Amino acid sequence: MNYLPKATILACRGVSKQAKTAVDDEIQAYHASPDGAFKGYFQPSACRLHQATPNGIYSQMKAIGERYQFHSSPRIQNFLANVGQPTEDGENPILTRAISLRLGAYFAAGLDANGFEQFEQMQRLHFENNLELLRTVGSHVWRLDIKIDNFLGAFLGSTIGGSVNFKNLLRHAANVKILKISEIGALFSRLEMELDSIPYRHVPKLSHLVSLDITGAPSVPFYRGLVLKHRNQLTHFACNGSFFEVANPSVKLLNRLLPNVRKLSVKKIGVIGLDLLSKVEWKLEELHFNGYSDGNRRVSVSDFVKAVANFAETLVELRILAFPLGRGRVNLSQFIKTKMLSGFPNLGKLVVFHYYLNKSWFKELLYSKCGQLTELHVLLMGASQVDTWMIGQTFKKLPKLNKIVFWREDLRSVMGEPFLERVINRADLIRKK
Repeated sequence: MNYLPKATILACRGVSKQAKTAVDDEIQAYHASPDGAFKGYFQPSACRLHQATPNGIYSQMKAIGERYQFHSSPRIQNFLANVGQPTEDGENPILTRAISLRLGAYFAAGLDANGFEQFEQMQRLHFENNLELLRTVGSHVWRLDIKIDNFLGAFLGSTIGGSVNFKNLLRHAANVKILKISEIGALFSRLEMELDSIPYRHVPKLSHLVSLDITGAPSVPFYRGLVLKHRNQLTHFACNGSFFEVANPSVKLLNRLLPNVRKLSVKKIGVIGLDLLSKVEWKLEELHFNGYSDGNRRVSVSDFVKAVANFAETLVELRILAFPLGRGRVNLSQFIKTKMLSGFPNLGKLVVFHYYLNKSWFKELLYSKCGQLTELHVLLMGASQVDTWMIGQTFKKLPKLNKIVFWREDLRSVMGEPFLERVINRADLIRKK
C-alpha cells in the first residue's frame, strides 16, 4: 500500500471488509491518534512522509486529510449535500476521523466600508453551517481543530452567537479525543470577553477527551475551565507559557489540575513556568519546549536544567527547540553532585537544535546522562551543515543509539514545518567500515 496512488488506496476499501478496516485504521492512526497529533513532525510517520515518493501513502494521507478542512461555507454545504444525514450508528463519513473548522473574519476580504451588515450575515450563516456540520457528523469525529479569526474581533461574538453557540459547537463533538483551539488576529475580541463570562458549570464536558492543545489560545478562564473540567482525563496537554503566569497557579493547584498528564508541550515558557515545572509531581514521559519568554527575568540554563531534572526519571522523549541554552557558563557537575540531575534512565529520543551540540556542558549531559538514547533528531537552521565528526563521536559515546535524523528549517520549509534532510543509521556506518 505504500506506493499506491490515493484513488487506489481508497478503492482498496471496497475489496473486502478486512481491507476496508486495514485502510481505515491506517488513515485514522495518522490523522486522529493522540500521540501522533502531539508529536507532529519529528516522528517515524513524518519521516516516511518526507521520504516517500509523491504517490507514497503518507503523501496521500496528507491529501486525504485536506478534504476535511472545512474553512468555507461552500465546502461545508457541498460536503453535507453529498453525505446526507448519517445517524450516530450509521456509516462514518469522516474517513480520517479528523476535521478542521475556521470561524471568524474569514470572509472579510473584499467588503467595502458599508459592507459590515453583509459581513455579519455571512458570518452568521458560516457559523450555522459549522453547527449543522457537527450536528450531522460530529459523533464520528475524534480530532477537532478550531481556528478563530479575530481580525474583526468586535463582530465575532455577535455574529457567531458568542459564547452560547461556541459551547454548543463543542457539545456536538461528544466523541472528540483531541481538541485544538487557536486564535489569530486581535489580542482581545468580543468572543474572548463572552468566553470569559461563562460559568464553570457551563463549560462543556467531553467524556472522551485526552489531548487538549490551547497553545494558540489566550489564557482566559474559559480555556482554563476546559482543563479543569477534564483534569482527570487529560494525558496530553499543549499550552503557551502564559498558562503558568496569567492566573498565577501554585504547584499544589497544578498537581490537582493535571494529575494524569504524561505529555506536555509548552511554547515560549518563562522563568515562572520553569520554576513551577521544577516542583510539580507530574510523571511526564514526553516534554517539549519550543521557545522562551524572558519577561521580568531572563531565562537561564539553570532554570531549564532544574525543570527538566524534575522529570528525569520518567522522560522517554525530550524536545528542546529555540531555547537559550548558550547563556552563561554551566557547572553541570554541581547539578550532578547535588543529585539534582542523576541521569535519564528511560530517555530514548532527544530532539535539539544543531548548535546545542557545540556546547561542552550539553555534550557532557548528552554523553554521560543519556545512555539509553536510541534516536537523536537534530534541527539544522539556515545554512548550517551536518558535522560528520560529531556523528562519529555521538555513535561512539552512545552505544545504544540507532540513528541520527537531521531536519532542516529554512525558506524551503512548508507551513513552518522542517523537512527531512538526512537519516544516518548505526548500521550504515558499520557497513562502510
